[in-house]
Amino acid sequence: MNLDPKSFGPEGVTLPDQQYNGSRFSEIWAALLANPYYHTWGKPGDPPLPVYDVTLGRALSGLFPWPKRWRFQQAAKRTIDSQADMRWGPDGKGFRRIVHPNGVCLKGIWKIDEAPEGTAYTGYFKKGKEGLVIARYSTCCTECRRGRYRSLSLAGKLYPTTDPDHKTPIGVPDAAVTAGAASDSRHAGIACRVRNYLAVGAAAAAAPLLLVDMLPPGPPAPPGVTPPEGR
Repeated sequence: MNLDPKSFGPEGVTLPDQQYNGSRFSEIWAALLANPYYHTWGKPGDPPLPVYDVTLGRALSGLFPWPKRWRFQQAAKRTIDSQADMRWGPDGKGFRRIVHPNGVCLKGIWKIDEAPEGTAYTGYFKKGKEGLVIARYSTCCTECRRGRYRSLSLAGKLYPTTDPDHKTPIGVPDAAVTAGAASDSRHAGIACRVRNYLAVGAAAAAAPLLLVDMLPPGPPAPPGVTPPEGR
């Protein structure tokens, strides 16, 4: 876990990202439980859960002078190029997400038990399909408290098996990644309606960070020149 509020870890694509060759459900869940915040929930004297601040300054870090090692651009490219499930970094503390740093991990069963008549869903959206899933449930920006405007996100890896001890590593395209977003000002996350757009209030609050994503990328490297790691 990355507890240093000033550390972001490797945001760009690294060699382990490029060497990814799938994963097992059991090994990923074991890694998530290896260093828990609490061994006993609510134990007296335990510190509160960490809350990482999200600021426009951190999202723009490295942007100037143009083009430098812009952390947000590195992260955007890595999100597309890397399929790795775990990213430990050289110090073993992982990396920090720039916009969604606050979250928890979940496991469960993906099961499509109902489907309207006449729908043509296939694969793991087809009625009756079932598999294991490990997901990350997070909130955009700094606000984590119930009853406040938050943009909640759920993204996970779906394993096409019901055996938690399967031996063969599962990677892309054998696994599926699911994602959804929901924003709400009053209810707990489980009561929010999942949708692919933000409520007006939440979108306005996150507008500066959303605008960052619209900035153009830096110029490409000259032919025959390999950009530095993460560029």
